[in-house]
Amino acid sequence: MNNSQENFLNIIAQTIYDKKGMNILALDVRGVCTMTDYFIIAEGTVDRHVRALAGAIEEELHACKMRPMSIEGLQEGDWIVLDYGYFVIHLF
Repeated sequence: MNNSQENFLNIIAQTIYDKKGMNILALDVRGVCTMTDYFIIAEGTVDRHVRALAGAIEEELHACKMRPMSIEGLQEGDWIVLDYGYFVIHLF
């Protein structure tokens, strides 16, 4: 893992933690998966909280000039996936 990737993982984890997200887990899947390098998984309490977590992550990464390739599940809020290429964030 290079410093840039580690920095982004720390930003994501800290953002989730600051917004009271729970069970934060970062998985290094570089040797197992070809679509991404890392999965970040976390939980919110209700759909509104999960949407707030996704919004906060997107805002923090936007400030770092990172844009998601895709976002799924934002309308429902029970499971949101933010795909940033090198890392994919799953919020439940």
